[in-house]
Amino acid sequence: MELKYDSAREIEMGMLQSVLMQELMSSIGQTKVKNNISNYLDTNFSGLDDDMKNKILNDANSGNSMTDTMELKMTAMVKEETNKGNLGLIQAVAGTAIMMLLFSIAAIGGGLLDEKEAGTLKRLLYAPVKPTDILFAKMGTALVLSILQLVMMLVFAWLAFGLPIFKDIPSLVILVLAVAFAVSSFGIFLVAIAKTRQQLQGLSTIIIMLMSAIGGSMIPLFVMPAIMQKIAVVSVNYWGIQGFYDIFWRNLPLVDILPKIGILLAIGSVMTLISIRLFKKNMLKLE
Repeated sequence: MELKYDSAREIEMGMLQSVLMQELMSSIGQTKVKNNISNYLDTNFSGLDDDMKNKILNDANSGNSMTDTMELKMTAMVKEETNKGNLGLIQAVAGTAIMMLLFSIAAIGGGLLDEKEAGTLKRLLYAPVKPTDILFAKMGTALVLSILQLVMMLVFAWLAFGLPIFKDIPSLVILVLAVAFAVSSFGIFLVAIAKTRQQLQGLSTIIIMLMSAIGGSMIPLFVMPAIMQKIAVVSVNYWGIQGFYDIFWRNLPLVDILPKIGILLAIGSVMTLISIRLFKKNMLKLE
């Protein structure tokens, strides 16, 4: 028998393999032994009494007489390379980087609320700029810092732990940009819905911790219940981590990673549109 699996979920497959082998040995293996003995008795002892035949079969199954073994072939869906990254390292780097990035961007966006409370934001409205220009400027700063923080994390993982960051540079660059855009837009969204700095701190902590928990930043998804694995798709963390898995572990080409990148860009776009609407509403109150 052959089990085809996702190479990025090798730990799960290792656990599943032992369970499957036990089931195969206890069910298929015993059935095979029973059929072999039954055929042997029918061929060589055709006149054997049915009660005696059943007793022999039961004794054979109850004893430890099963010598046949079942083979379970494990085949990865994607061709594996010898220079792929360490699975635990990828999980740690991707999960931690995205979670810390969310906290950093929320703190950067909080500066906008500080300007609002200090009256600086109201003065900026008298300048010949639109309210959305102020929002985009803050978002641009967050985007640049997000990219720098992700790059520094990846370079450190390469220098300290040997993460193969140069195996697919174009895919990695595009993924980093997509993750940075999604995270920075999410940070601006938090700023747009918060009224004060204190409210932002409490709100961002709850939301980011929740997203990181269900998205796989804190705990690998394979140890979570099935329902939590389905809910995880609503978080930025999930798509970012899966994108890093595609590059460093699954060794997928860019065309296969584009759907996850597209989802990250879609999340960023939706968050940006919502933030613009809420930010304009708040600006009218200042005026």
